[in-house]
Amino acid sequence: MEYYRSEGSFYNRNYQLTQMRLSSQKRLQQ
Repeated sequence: MEYYRSEGSFYNRNYQLTQMRLSSQKRLQQ
């Protein structure tokens, strides 16, 4: 149970970082 919960938070953190990176790139392009 703990393993799956930590895996989920890892992927969630990774997803949030990717979204921030993409949004910052879009802002630079405009």
